[in-house]
Amino acid sequence: MEGSRTFALETNITSLDYRKTAYYAAFLRNKAVLPLLLAGIVASILALVIELAVHQQFGFVSFAAVMILVLVVVYGVVVECRISGYIRSSKSRFETPTQVSLSAEGFSCQNEFFSCRLPWEQVYRIDEMKDFLLIYISTRQFVILPKNAMESESAVLDLKKLLLESVERSKIHFRDR
Repeated sequence: MEGSRTFALETNITSLDYRKTAYYAAFLRNKAVLPLLLAGIVASILALVIELAVHQQFGFVSFAAVMILVLVVVYGVVVECRISGYIRSSKSRFETPTQVSLSAEGFSCQNEFFSCRLPWEQVYRIDEMKDFLLIYISTRQFVILPKNAMESESAVLDLKKLLLESVERSKIHFRDR
């Protein structure tokens, strides 16, 4: 690898940053969740319309359709409650400066509440959002790396190149791949 560069940054994650990334993790990261929710909504609405138009009554199909719609809404409410609850219980953790270091060997991050140092082999997954990189340290825990913490867009590209060279490809989920 040419010139193994180390990226050292200080980030300040806001509650809004956390909210955006948590919604991403709940709805968009798992490629099956959103299509299933949308398919359930569309199928439910179609079933309701057809049954009411053809049979002019509210029968079993309509009841099942309404239940699917209720489950979709309940899922959304549960996700929102969990995110809001975490934000309320962790208020002091947001806006706390976090030092992050990334190199060919692995990454580390540290603030007054959390410390972690992992080689890339132990990282579960890396996702890219429009404004963030998410480094998963387990199936449900991730470190948020805002792209605006990088000095420039070319530094973001250099970091992505370093990750592609250092991390198993199946773990990397960049937007442009």
